[in-house]
Amino acid sequence: MLKEKQFYKDFNVGKLGWKFIDSISTGRYKLSTASGDLGDNSDDAGATKFWTDLIGPSDSIQKIIYADNGSGMDYKTLEGSYTLGFERTRTSKQLGKFGVGGTMGCLNIATEKLTITRDYMGKTIARQYDLSDVKEKDCWGTSAVQVTKEMEDLLNSYVGENGTGTVIIISQFDRNNFGRRKDNLVRDLGNYYSSIYCEKIASGNFKVILDGKELESKDPLMWYDNDVIRVIDEKIPGTNYRIRLANLKNIRSARGNTEQKGLLVKQGGYFFRCNRLIKGRVINSDTWSKTWDRNAHYRHVRWGVYFDADGDKEMGVTSDKSDVTPSQSIGDKIGQIVMPEARIIFREAVNKESTQTKDDKVQELQNISSILQEMSKKENLDKASVPDLSLDKDGEIVIEENVVILPSYEVSIPSYVTADVSLGQVSEPFRLIKNPDKMESRWKLEINTDHRYISKYYLNCSKEVRNAVISWIVPYAFSIMINPDTDTCDMLDFRNMFNRKLTQVTTKIDNL
Repeated sequence: MLKEKQFYKDFNVGKLGWKFIDSISTGRYKLSTASGDLGDNSDDAGATKFWTDLIGPSDSIQKIIYADNGSGMDYKTLEGSYTLGFERTRTSKQLGKFGVGGTMGCLNIATEKLTITRDYMGKTIARQYDLSDVKEKDCWGTSAVQVTKEMEDLLNSYVGENGTGTVIIISQFDRNNFGRRKDNLVRDLGNYYSSIYCEKIASGNFKVILDGKELESKDPLMWYDNDVIRVIDEKIPGTNYRIRLANLKNIRSARGNTEQKGLLVKQGGYFFRCNRLIKGRVINSDTWSKTWDRNAHYRHVRWGVYFDADGDKEMGVTSDKSDVTPSQSIGDKIGQIVMPEARIIFREAVNKESTQTKDDKVQELQNISSILQEMSKKENLDKASVPDLSLDKDGEIVIEENVVILPSYEVSIPSYVTADVSLGQVSEPFRLIKNPDKMESRWKLEINTDHRYISKYYLNCSKEVRNAVISWIVPYAFSIMINPDTDTCDMLDFRNMFNRKLTQVTTKIDNL
């Protein structure tokens, strides 16, 4: 008979040695994400202003000062702020999560950090870490610092003599995680702050000042802009998460914005945790299979999901609050809400940009007919005639009966029509149907509008792009028409392989 398992209570507390600290201080944090974590802490402290000042020559800054007018910290909280995984009471509306960002971020950037703070009790206190001390003692630790008049004056310059708040100074940038030119840092941090805090800045309750300049909101949805079209603003069914969808077409026209690339790259979804942007530019992927591929005609569509810390688990928020991997059900619900409206906006963009008339279609195919004639000559065909083109009553392009005589045999090609049809994403980009009306009167060339390549490069694109697509479709179809062995296994295998590779290449190009 087995004896009851024995439990021993001689638990030994291990120390965090230098090698461990050195390893975690060379992680994924960049200056922007480290600065964002400090801004999050300021917001959690109830600050209405958050400052970032870059100190030193323009080509190599020496210090970075972060300051806020929040509630400040008492001695216990200040000491805890330097503890990895410091446990404190948080609400679902606060940005902090694991209590590591403020310290971890700084460790990845600088070897010295000094915090000066004053809470409602009115006493200014300070604490610091110095990695040279940590290395020497082979153990993580921080030190209380005697507050000097210079420190007091620095805090007062931001919050006033009787104000509460915190100043953090990081220096000794031997982590080499960023370039130190001031103009580049101001630009990069400005774009980062303006984006991640766009909702908070737009509300007017959280001002971000970078190197003396107050930043403006850069909301990717432009939700509060007078020219935006607000399409959706509702809760996701069965959740407390809010979803919004905006159409930016009027903003572009109102401002004369011609930056097509910017609109194309920034399309898609954005996720806001506690009104702080943590992930953007979400389009079709393994996780987001219910959304669209990057496409020029979706460039005006932006959607956003807004949730509090209570939704972290279901939304799959990462430890550094930089990514989300939601449950399948949430992803499906988002797709069901977003895609119907996105497709409407897509069609509007297509119709607006398409200026091709029926006459234009005829002219284009007449040009193609001359190319077909040239192809026939180069293939040493004895006789080849290319017919005049016209449109039938349904608006389809009709090519009258054409006979091509080869040196060794004669092939009769019945008249055919070309039409855009929906065949599904996995079907070929186009197909030839022999005798579709069962009267041996014509062949039908069907261009599959669902195929990823066709939808991206053919549907109502510019004339140049359409010509590029037609330039390989027509020779391909021409070869099939005059080939007596189009139904052989080898030919079918070739066509299937070609279709798969065309889809793969189009997808890879989208992801570049």
